[in-house]
Amino acid sequence: MSVAYPFSAIVGQEDLKLALLINAVSPEVGGVLVRGEKGTAKSTAVRALAKLLPPIRVVAGCPYSCDPEAPNPECPAGPHPDDAPAEERPVRLVELPVGASTDRLAGTLDLEKALTEGKKAFEPGILAAAHRGILYVDEVNLLSDHLVDLLLDVAAMGINHVEREGVSVRHPSRFILVGTMNPEEGELRPQLLDRFGVTVEVTGSPDPKERVEVVRRRLHHEADPEEFARKWSGPDGELAALVGEARSRLAGTVLTEDVLYKISALCAELGVDGLRG
Repeated sequence: MSVAYPFSAIVGQEDLKLALLINAVSPEVGGVLVRGEKGTAKSTAVRALAKLLPPIRVVAGCPYSCDPEAPNPECPAGPHPDDAPAEERPVRLVELPVGASTDRLAGTLDLEKALTEGKKAFEPGILAAAHRGILYVDEVNLLSDHLVDLLLDVAAMGINHVEREGVSVRHPSRFILVGTMNPEEGELRPQLLDRFGVTVEVTGSPDPKERVEVVRRRLHHEADPEEFARKWSGPDGELAALVGEARSRLAGTVLTEDVLYKISALCAELGVDGLRG
């Protein structure tokens, strides 16, 4: 099993790291779109983020990651009893391949079993696996139109609804949406761009010393990934603790009129389109 590159070991790219951490604290921000050329730590940072998120409690064995404190009464794997066993597991980082099919993303219904046996036999897809986690789309600008449309619907509603021949299944699908792209390979559809709460532009560092440090750390990681991970476990642990503390504080945070006005004024100054979020 490969050892992920530590988040704290990424050299520079402070805007990228800040945007990811903000979404880790408050997924309601709406996800992150990372634009930049190849070799600028886009994918590395996204994959490292999952290690900083607090573990979640789920109904044991539920492929839809139902919360044992508030299980979904319509869960395709349920209904779950009030005393259903629970387990704690790490937050998932689920990747959506650019060439995935609609069934792979949304899940598939076994129509034959549904029609002959009256049972809703549903094979969950990527949207089920990503619930309460991170959905990562590399080269999101190359995603096919039919996948973009489906992703837009689910991101807006927080529900995945699959219907075939009058048989339907629905389940929650709420996630931190993170997309990365190289603008040289094509732009993103405006409808999908609008679904990202934050966009970050990343570039390679022009500082020779910083570039040398990037290479030095990468060579160390490739030579002995486990030892490299141990070296950075302390800083990553501190960041994870800060994310957990910030989440706890956020629940009791009240937006005053003064703060709301400052946010509105800043958005107007920066020419932010629309009022979503």
